[in-house]
Amino acid sequence: MKRYIFIGIACALAAGCGTFYSQSPGTVFSGVSGFTLVDTVARQGSGDIREVMAGDLGLFVEFGADSSVTTLFSRDNREYLAQIVAFSTVKGALGAFALTELTNGYPVDIGDGGHRNDTTVQFVKSAFIVTVTPRGNGPVADAGELALHIAGAIRKTTFERRLFESLPTDNRVADSGLFFMGPKGFAKRYPSALGKALLIGGIKEGLSLKYRFNSSTADFMKLTYRETDTAHSALTDYLKYRKNRPVIMPRENLTFYTIIETDRTETYVADYADVVYLMTGGDAGGDAQQLFEYVLRGGK
Repeated sequence: MKRYIFIGIACALAAGCGTFYSQSPGTVFSGVSGFTLVDTVARQGSGDIREVMAGDLGLFVEFGADSSVTTLFSRDNREYLAQIVAFSTVKGALGAFALTELTNGYPVDIGDGGHRNDTTVQFVKSAFIVTVTPRGNGPVADAGELALHIAGAIRKTTFERRLFESLPTDNRVADSGLFFMGPKGFAKRYPSALGKALLIGGIKEGLSLKYRFNSSTADFMKLTYRETDTAHSALTDYLKYRKNRPVIMPRENLTFYTIIETDRTETYVADYADVVYLMTGGDAGGDAQQLFEYVLRGGK
């Protein structure tokens, strides 16, 4: 189900995507053609986004959702509800959409990525996630047409979007990327105890990818914190969390900690300024370690 997200959005969650976006939800709906705008049903601000028709409210807020507008459209005596949730950044909207699913949904080509099922059409474009549903027995195909008109009224962003461009591309596992901005997104892949140890509540953003080598598949994580001190505390707390395993301390030619796992794989962890790097599942002294060192050297 999620495979299409990383193909369809092929976006990026990279530098530039954090740019603030200025178009307001009201101007989006007023620019829609082909349907009649009947009424604005509700306007809500940050912390009070109700009736999000498809998506986890807490997750949306974690990714920076700050307002929503729900509007009634009509055509040929049929009515359609359209809700737009505005995010403070383009990156936040893309990240929230990548972790949002529709029951029995499948991908559609709308905006920067879309999906639909028998009752709902949803897409992301720029800093907005839009959900469209027909009222009564209206056909969802017409809701899809309305969604296309709404997407056309949203201004395109001017930067080029790339997926995880700051991390190495060689040996990546396809569609393994995860972008998160807090505990709810982190919990889509990792246990809460690990999130607590890494102080995930203090991050600005996190990136996770899997890398496949000859004899192992390693999980790589880059966590950027709001404060440098928090990043250092996260490293310290993580080492305490792993205190029951042998640890090789940093030394002159190794600037990171190595944890020896029970399955003979190794975990590597280091902090640099406001970032913590963590790689698990690598074979001892193998390609995973070389990739980790390559990242710490700044790709040199």
